[in-house]
Amino acid sequence: MKLNIQVLQPHQLLDPANKTLLHNINDLINDAYSIHGHPELDGSYHYQALYKERRITCEDQLVHELGESGSIAVCTDNDLNEVPELVHRIEKANVYYTSKYGQVVAVASLKPWGGKKTVLFAKARQLAREGNGASSVNDIDLARLSQQELAQQKRKSETWDWEVSACACVNYPRYRGQGLMVQSLDALLNKLTRRHNELKAAGDPRGSLKIKLWSSALVDSDNPQYWLRRGFVNEGEPDLAPAGLWSSVRDFEIQTLSKVLE
Repeated sequence: MKLNIQVLQPHQLLDPANKTLLHNINDLINDAYSIHGHPELDGSYHYQALYKERRITCEDQLVHELGESGSIAVCTDNDLNEVPELVHRIEKANVYYTSKYGQVVAVASLKPWGGKKTVLFAKARQLAREGNGASSVNDIDLARLSQQELAQQKRKSETWDWEVSACACVNYPRYRGQGLMVQSLDALLNKLTRRHNELKAAGDPRGSLKIKLWSSALVDSDNPQYWLRRGFVNEGEPDLAPAGLWSSVRDFEIQTLSKVLE
């Protein structure tokens, strides 16, 4: 594998030269968030859809999620052909896979921590109990309900808080166990640490705070254990959300985890 990791700012994703790259990133994230299980060598796989809609619903959604200060690490394999295959298949002669994601094999992003979804999930459960239906649950104004809770959490914060978000890796045997997510996240953290040192040198109050990473993981997936193995700890009990929220086809739980960088 000829791997390369680049860290991009949101505005760079909007560059016309990166239009195909952003499209491939969105496709990878959508597949990673909607498919459970691993593909077999013959290209087939078993899956159970969790959401009725895609994680990324429009091309520039990720750009808006990252905001002005977020960033994304994109890991590419230059050995891959840039062929938009819809079916994963093995190139027997060269022993590698062509990809529907161009050369993109992993992504990870950092953005300012948006707070636990305590208020949001409580309101969703209330709507479900009142029998307003999944459509009412799905119509919740996420930003409005999260605003008050986020402001309260920020007032209590004694750290510089960042969320690890939109992480995905191509689910082929070739890339499993290669630490691509860790390498992508390390690239982001190296850049964040440099920025932290610059703030400290400039006398910015944020430079005196410890960096705290946050992650939200679907309880019945492998993700909570993945982050626990990497030094994260659970922040309280999982938050419960009913079917309909975020177009989920069933009830689900989200575990919030965190890690303070020393």
